[in-house]
Amino acid sequence: ANNGHDTTTVPFSITVRHINQPPTFQKGADVVVDENAGEVIREGWATGVTVGPSNPADLVLNFDVSADKPELFEVQPRLVASTATASARLTFTTKPYMNGVAWVTVFLMNSGASDPPDNNKSPTQTFQLTIRPVNQAPAFTLGPDVAVLQNSGLVRRAAYASGISAGPSNELAQSLVFTLTPANPALFMLPPAIDAASGDLTFAAVPNVNGQTSIAVCLKDNGGGSDTTCKNMNLAILAVNQPPVAALEPEVKVAMNSAAFSQVGFLRDVAPGPANENTQQIVSVTCAIPEISRSLFLVEPRIALGTYTLTFTLAKDALGDVPVTVTIADNGGRANGGIDSNAFKFTIRIMGVNRAPTFVPGPAITVMQGSLPYNALWASQVSPGIAAEGSQVVSFNVTSNRPELFATVPAMDSQGYLTFALKAAAFGVAQLTIVAVDNGGTANGGVDRSEPVTTTITIRQINQMPT
Repeated sequence: ANNGHDTTTVPFSITVRHINQPPTFQKGADVVVDENAGEVIREGWATGVTVGPSNPADLVLNFDVSADKPELFEVQPRLVASTATASARLTFTTKPYMNGVAWVTVFLMNSGASDPPDNNKSPTQTFQLTIRPVNQAPAFTLGPDVAVLQNSGLVRRAAYASGISAGPSNELAQSLVFTLTPANPALFMLPPAIDAASGDLTFAAVPNVNGQTSIAVCLKDNGGGSDTTCKNMNLAILAVNQPPVAALEPEVKVAMNSAAFSQVGFLRDVAPGPANENTQQIVSVTCAIPEISRSLFLVEPRIALGTYTLTFTLAKDALGDVPVTVTIADNGGRANGGIDSNAFKFTIRIMGVNRAPTFVPGPAITVMQGSLPYNALWASQVSPGIAAEGSQVVSFNVTSNRPELFATVPAMDSQGYLTFALKAAAFGVAQLTIVAVDNGGTANGGVDRSEPVTTTITIRQINQMPT
């Protein structure tokens, strides 16, 4: 009243302070990569990335990312937000040869205030990151190329393959098998093989075969995927000349004093060696006999190259067994320990041909009627034949055309002594036939008795006194 003033206007301001709202994002799908994937980048993995409702656009966003198995990663997982695209890029780098499943926890923060009632942190989200195992190829190192001599038999090269591994340490339990594939398998009787535990290389070539081949060597594990590693090696079987071959009879029989000997093709089946040496040539054939036997021949044994004809000529009255060594040689050489000659043996058996015994007969014999028994050397120079028959024994066959004249019929010992005894009052002329006989036999046309020799025994009658 009375124009009074009962109110006063006082201005003041009311500030409605902005409360920082939590940022937002939507995680992407669970992530699956292969072992040894290396650096992985997933653009736009997280979507709906914002600084928060009604928050200033200039707030800075940062993700907090943690994995429960950090050992799986060379570079840990991280998210980089882009407000321009409202998304976030996921990156990480796997650790070599590691695999497994990691749970990754993620939340997003903005640069706004964090004290209540402000909130700069989004709700936590988790996702699964799987690193799938990928089998790694096995590994090994081969030794140098292999060269062996022909006919070496079973060959073993210890630890020829080294550094044998199924892969990294997490694959050591896998099993391993070597497979060897030669380009020329016909070279082998026992195919090449490598033991996965020891690395030993074994093989056996076909006898009398040589050549070379490449071999694919593959090592396989049982891990699947990339499970095989292959390398190449070379194997050479070096030619070694094998000795020439031939066949012959072990014995050649000839009669003493026979004509010159000749047998075509005495050596049979002559070859420079096995079939793979059939381009070689036989270049020489020689015969050797002991020095002591050389006097038994006018022409010593020899075998002609090509026809392989054996020839020789015996010396007069030669007798005995002669060992002969035949050496044949080819032109295959002696490289790598090769053998270019071979020796074969046979015997020349010179069989004795018995010669007739001989003697010098004595004169005709005259004795008186009633004489005492006769015993005297009648045959001289008694011989069984030639000198080589000196060991033979000579006897005499004595026959008479008048055996009635004798009380003991005539006989002769091996020394030539003639013996007989007359009957009382016997007289007359008896003809004796005497033949010398030795014990050399008649084999090979031999003669064991002399020509008959005749002589006479005259028994002179003594005139008796008349009565």
